[in-house]
Amino acid sequence: MSIIACIAAMTISGCSSSSEQKVATAKEDMVQAEENLDEANQNLEEARIDSVEYAKFKEAAETEIAKNELKISNLKEDMKQEKKDLKIKYEADLETLKKKNSDLKSDLNNVQNSSKEKWEAFKLSFNKGMQEVGQSITDLSERNMKKAK
Repeated sequence: MSIIACIAAMTISGCSSSSEQKVATAKEDMVQAEENLDEANQNLEEARIDSVEYAKFKEAAETEIAKNELKISNLKEDMKQEKKDLKIKYEADLETLKKKNSDLKSDLNNVQNSSKEKWEAFKLSFNKGMQEVGQSITDLSERNMKKAK
């Protein structure tokens, strides 16, 4: 009988330490889950900020792209009055500008959901491209105006 009592005592003490271990593990799991939740909430907030920033940037960029498209179209219309050799050169220049502008539009639509570093690099590159197209349109327009005089 004393053997049964010893076995019972060992079983009870084993269960006690097992229960304590389960409680400790559960507490660790709960702490880890809270940390994961905090990190997920922070990532969500960053994504919301990035989404708002992207939407504002995209809206402004789309406006500039539309303005460029209109300027290119107006220049094409003005070029119809040029001599054939100049007209061919201007049309080629305008097609190049139109393609660059279209590429910028495509790039803008494909950039969403990138990392913060890639987003910042994209904005720099995109803005540079927009400035180049804008300057090229201005230069072409000024050349056209000089030829008209």
